[in-house]
Amino acid sequence: MKRDEILVPRYRLTQRIWHWLFTLAFLVLLFSGLALFIPAVSVWTASETGRLVHRIAAVVLIVTPILYAITDWQGFSQLIHDSFTYDADDMAWFKHFIPYVFGKAKNLPPQGRINAGEKIHHASIIVGIVVIAISGLILWLWKGISPSGDMI
Repeated sequence: MKRDEILVPRYRLTQRIWHWLFTLAFLVLLFSGLALFIPAVSVWTASETGRLVHRIAAVVLIVTPILYAITDWQGFSQLIHDSFTYDADDMAWFKHFIPYVFGKAKNLPPQGRINAGEKIHHASIIVGIVVIAISGLILWLWKGISPSGDMI
């Protein structure tokens, strides 16, 4: 940044704090959940401590968006609206997606606060986390729902 430039934050401090808390919880869940697929790490995550850490991170992941909505309704509702609202410029942006990924896009259509690719990313995170949270809650709270009792 040059000395005479003014930095305008794209996201407010509360949005950045909730983002990083959510990200940290997601990463803990990702690595502790890998034990289902990587036996080498299952020794730690199969322990009571590993399961406790996974469940605490799950609660943080589920509660974080709720607290974000309570503490910054404007930012939360704007994120939801932006993530699921598409216009003609967004559709035109998708035509430039591949060149954009490789830094070769020219004459991109105008975009709002977030571009169409970010909208798809945000929407997929929102939907994906809801699905994963529901499945995790089922496994946690209704252990006998699976006939074999296995997680997979």
